Amino acid sequence: MSSVPGNARRNGALGRSGTESTSVALFAVSPGSGRPALQFSDCRAAAERHGWTVAREYTDFRPAGFERLDMGEQWAHMLRLVETGLLNGIVVHDLATVASDEQDYLTLVNWATDHGAFVLFLDGARYGRDHLIGRRPATPTRAA
Repeated sequence: MSSVPGNARRNGALGRSGTESTSVALFAVSPGSGRPALQFSDCRAAAERHGWTVAREYTDFRPAGFERLDMGEQWAHMLRLVETGLLNGIVVHDLATVASDEQDYLTLVNWATDHGAFVLFLDGARYGRDHLIGRRPATPTRAA
């Protein structure tokens, strides 16, 4: 378990500037008290593939079947960091982690667009590729 309060693990500096790389947070959900290592491993690999800097990892602990997008404390904290410009985007293992239905998805698309941010989902089996919503990152990405 991380020593950073709220189950967030700091991995680098937060912040946006024209000279810094794209800064992202990784987000995962766990039904227990452990860290979802496989989700973070896949998300970290995707961020590296795109040349993004992973600033932090966040975990919300939710019981199986918990479906509310807006109820996770760490998710809400991470959204605030994006809204204030400290993060450029979020990498999530799969869409179902944060959107239980079409309305949740559309709400997230609108939020990302309104805040000049992006969310990358690693739903390769569903989409045949990673799925990015919101603003495309300003910094060039490396070929996947």
